Order: sequence, then C-alpha cells, then structure tokens
Amino acid sequence: MPYVPAAKRQIIDALLASGQKRCCHCGEIKAVADFTPQKRDKTGLRPECKICHRIGNNAQYQKHREARLQRQREFRKTEPRRLYSRNYQRNRHQRMRLEMATRPKPEACEVCGQSGPVFYDHDHSTGKRIGRFRGWLCVGCNSALGYARDNPRILRDLADYLERQEVH
Repeated sequence: MPYVPAAKRQIIDALLASGQKRCCHCGEIKAVADFTPQKRDKTGLRPECKICHRIGNNAQYQKHREARLQRQREFRKTEPRRLYSRNYQRNRHQRMRLEMATRPKPEACEVCGQSGPVFYDHDHSTGKRIGRFRGWLCVGCNSALGYARDNPRILRDLADYLERQEVH
C-alpha cells in the first residue's frame, strides 16, 4: 500500500465513516455498496467502483479475446480435457438415471435373481441415451435383451427353442 499523507487519510476515513468512498478512476464519491470487497486493501474495498471495474475488465477481455479463445480451443483438444468431458458426461448420465429410477436399486437382478452388480435398464425405443426406466438387471440379462434387440418375440422363440432341445 503506497504512503498516504495524514490529511488525505483523515478525509478517506471520514468518507468511509459516512458510508462513502471516492473512485480512483472516475473520481466520483459513491456509496460503499458500489465498491467490491478486497481484503488486501486497507479500506477493505477495491479502489475503483464496480462500474469502472467492469469497464476495465471488459476492455481487457476485448483486447485479449482472440488469443484467449485460441488457447481455449487448443486446450479442448488435449487428452486431459477430452477425458474430463467424457467422465463428466458419464457421471451426469448416471445421476440422471438414478433420478429417473422409479424404485431403489436392489441387491439382485429383477429377472434372474442373481446377486451382484445390477444396472439401470431403459427403453431403447425412445432413441435417447437415457430412456424410460424399466428395471434393474444383471449384465447377463441386460446383454440378452440387447442381443434380442428388445423384441419379446425373439425372446419367446429362444425360450421355445431351448424347451424343444430339452425334450430330445
């Protein structure tokens, strides 16, 4: 903090006591509420008012806008950023699935009863990555539904096929 003569310090302190402060950019005396807090300043407030600060930030942004955007474009192409984006999307979809589930996640598969990890099963006919919730399935049951393309006729035909093979 630069040296401030005692007379000037008294004026500054009197203004602050009355809830006002002078902006170092525009020179206007404004209410303390028009200044942003800043701990490292003796007054506890930024030297410029919020409006002057915003004008200065916008000017600085516009001056370096293209360089900043180019750095951002380059960063988005890096592997850590792509990995972050992938993980963020996956976690977002997991949160959305849990919110859409109409019943809590059980300890066992709802079809075969096998205990172990169970996964969110959704209706693929909606065309969305997260469709209407159908139930909680193990990997095997979920894969079987996927291979049968969610077609009950194929699953019935497979069951009939297995039953015919048991007879012989």
